[in-house]
Amino acid sequence: MRIFIGLILCSLMVHCKSATTMAAKSVEKKIKNTEDYTFYVGTFTEKDSKGIYRYALTSEGKLKKIGLVAITENPSFLALSPDKKYVLAVNEVANENTGFVSYYALEKDSLVFINKSSSGGKNPCYVGVTENRNVLVANYNGGSIGLLKLK
Repeated sequence: MRIFIGLILCSLMVHCKSATTMAAKSVEKKIKNTEDYTFYVGTFTEKDSKGIYRYALTSEGKLKKIGLVAITENPSFLALSPDKKYVLAVNEVANENTGFVSYYALEKDSLVFINKSSSGGKNPCYVGVTENRNVLVANYNGGSIGLLKLK
């Protein structure tokens, strides 16, 4: 019985390995045939950083810094709206007992500032957006959450 189970496991491992290899080759082929993949990075701005930066992952697998796209204080966490039209950033600050959520329109290769809202607590550390444009914010200090609406 043990030998039989061992043979089945070996057969599954060989099958999984070849399936994994085929999937990896498929992904590699897709990456080589596409343009650069761009994305945004939020930062802490106490030192040299100034806000949100745009980067690209090239088809050769190299990381390329494109540059600053939004000047804003401590955009420590970013979220892309489900329709891919907006980027939201928490501004992890505790000014006047509240942090903020900044809203940007994603236009071509840049971010256009729309508005900023209170996060409902100090030092927001997470933001998420639902299909129906509800925005959920988690605040580090006090453990509070906020529910906003993206308009």
